[in-house]
Amino acid sequence: IITWGVFLLLFCIFIFVVWLIQARVIEPILRLTRSMIRLSNNDLSTVLENDHNENELGDIARTMSVFKNNMVERQQTEVDLEAANNELNVQLDNIVHLREQSEQQTTKALALAEGLADARKSAEYSALKAEENELRVSSILDSVQDSIITINHKGIIESVNPATEHMFGYYSAELVGKNISMLVPEPNKSIHDEYINR
Repeated sequence: IITWGVFLLLFCIFIFVVWLIQARVIEPILRLTRSMIRLSNNDLSTVLENDHNENELGDIARTMSVFKNNMVERQQTEVDLEAANNELNVQLDNIVHLREQSEQQTTKALALAEGLADARKSAEYSALKAEENELRVSSILDSVQDSIITINHKGIIESVNPATEHMFGYYSAELVGKNISMLVPEPNKSIHDEYINR
């Protein structure tokens, strides 16, 4: 009976020790192993247990918790970095677009400036030619022996040449601004006025 009692007691102690090793060592190690596998597959929703224990398993659980937090921070940093990169790409595209627009505006402004310079040269040349022509015409009119009078559509004298002054006996200042009919003799004056009106 004593032998059977000792054997039964040893068997119970063996079962208790196996249960104790299973519950306190093997099961926590298996849970940590499963958690490590899930973390290695980027499953950041994994809950770590036994990190409150003051033993080797607690140290491993705390280390894995730090590793998990680092992974979460790295993932958040990657998301933030990608968002910042996308924003920088958009800004870069905007800068490139603005630069292209600026270059186009500069090209247009340069073309306009060149056009204005050409137009100014052309205008100066035309003014010089007009002045030369006016001087030529004026010198011709001044040297001609015939009377030359210019009038507007109402018959008002606008200019006369020196021969007109000699022919009619009036100075230029006395004629300019007056009606041409003052130079036409009376029998023809009414016909001339009628002709101008028509």
